[in-house]
Amino acid sequence: MTQTGVPKMIPSNGCTVCLLLLRTLLYPQLSADTEVIPRDFKIGAEYGSGGSVYLPDDFIAWKVTITCDGGVTQVIYPKTPAKNEVKDSTSLSAAELIDLLAVIKNADFFTLRGRYLQSFHEGPGLRLEITLNGKTHEVIVYRPTFQSDNLEVKRFLRVWSEVIKRVPPLKPDRKCGG
Repeated sequence: MTQTGVPKMIPSNGCTVCLLLLRTLLYPQLSADTEVIPRDFKIGAEYGSGGSVYLPDDFIAWKVTITCDGGVTQVIYPKTPAKNEVKDSTSLSAAELIDLLAVIKNADFFTLRGRYLQSFHEGPGLRLEITLNGKTHEVIVYRPTFQSDNLEVKRFLRVWSEVIKRVPPLKPDRKCGG
């Protein structure tokens, strides 16, 4: 009882355990897995073909965005403005997001420089922009095959490869949602 004569409404340990179990059963999205994923977690991955204008298809660039709730948006951009973009959306599981977070941390992504350039820009460019725990960091690698011996580029490519493994780029002829 309190001084006002109203009984205290503090649950006992058994009741607390029951409430937590009930919460987990009713709201599985609030489980421990999602508490590991920061609310601001976001990955933007972009591929640009650079100056390679002699590509066999009409699409030369694409972008993937992954958000903290597992939402994935994919867009491929046409070579000419007269063509339409191809868009699709899908999702990743909490386990897949946790795997991505581990790769980002193991690669020490936030310590990479912002640009890795060649003396010429003819060719593809890869861009990752990651937001995590209140920080956003963007890294662009031009002509990654010409920089494959660079240890920092290798760290970047570990993250890039994991994103592409989880969300393969759309193909221009692929039907959305398929």
